Amino acid sequence: MIKNNKKLAILSSIIILLPMLFGLILWNQLPESMISHWGGDGVADGIAPKGFMVFGMPLIFLAVHWLCMLGMTLDKKNTQHNKKIVAIIFWMLPVLSVAVNSAMYGVALGKEFNIFTVMPALIGAMFLFMGNYLPKTTRNRTMGIKLRWTVGNDENWQKTHRLGGRIWVAGGVMLILSAFLDIEFTIGVMIAVIAVSVIAPTVYSYRLYKKHQAEGIEYEPVFDKKSDKVAFWISVICVPLILIFVVVVMVVGNVDVNFGTESFTVSASFSETLTIRYDEVDSVEYREKVDIGQREMGFGSPKLSTGVFQNKEFGRYTLYAYTNGKGCVVLRKGEEVLVISLKTAAESKEIYEQLIAKIPS
Repeated sequence: MIKNNKKLAILSSIIILLPMLFGLILWNQLPESMISHWGGDGVADGIAPKGFMVFGMPLIFLAVHWLCMLGMTLDKKNTQHNKKIVAIIFWMLPVLSVAVNSAMYGVALGKEFNIFTVMPALIGAMFLFMGNYLPKTTRNRTMGIKLRWTVGNDENWQKTHRLGGRIWVAGGVMLILSAFLDIEFTIGVMIAVIAVSVIAPTVYSYRLYKKHQAEGIEYEPVFDKKSDKVAFWISVICVPLILIFVVVVMVVGNVDVNFGTESFTVSASFSETLTIRYDEVDSVEYREKVDIGQREMGFGSPKLSTGVFQNKEFGRYTLYAYTNGKGCVVLRKGEEVLVISLKTAAESKEIYEQLIAKIPS
């Protein structure tokens, strides 16, 4: 594939590296450390040196780009690639490189960025795009719905990809619309769309395979070696388990505050428990809102935000909060600051009032 599209390979590679030029033009305006990652709660929780963001990120995109092209080139199962599919392979990474790096530069220069608005819309657009072209793919082992049954039979491949294409397009529309919903609904839509997009074509393909078996239609052998078969079944088992684990982590978890006689504890799922004596507390106040800043370490999901954070007011401090928590209890112990935010303002205020009653005046 690369041999027949040399100019396209070179042009797409140049576009992937184009953000380097933007970075050099903006070099003096960019901070020495730039945000490189956001957690599942939408909070920035990763930074990287400016040099890595300007030069390293485009180079990573370039490496992935060439791995994708090499994978299609080495796929002996399909030597006649659909031109539109080839175009997707060549232009997917260039578009992502420019979009992602532009967003990184924008955030570094102080532009507001809401990951829960951008990500569902971006993923939805990708679902729409890929769903439109899935039915146009021919049988191969590098791109498409690669199941044991689809790869072994042209009819199974074509029918499964037609169904998958419709589901992906519908899912893409739902994801784009979900970008305007509250985070809980957005995450629910994302989980549902991804689950249906994976499970429905798989079940359909398997049922078609069983029907063909009953009709005596033979399928081509998929595995050339025993190791291929082992790898296939590992993926069949591991991928669903990983998806289930991710879903559980994203939607479960609680923040709990328990009061004792001389101390109280603050605990949260996936985080350590803090125990603080009442006589060690210097001050406690209730606020409607706190700028949580950036997470240095800890856990973030659409439900919970915990760990060590840093903002302009407190410097380094500890946060135990629901991602969409209402009201905040700000507790100071020497130079340490603890912020607690529960689901509702009433719950947060109740914690504040109990602390006021127990902390020595």
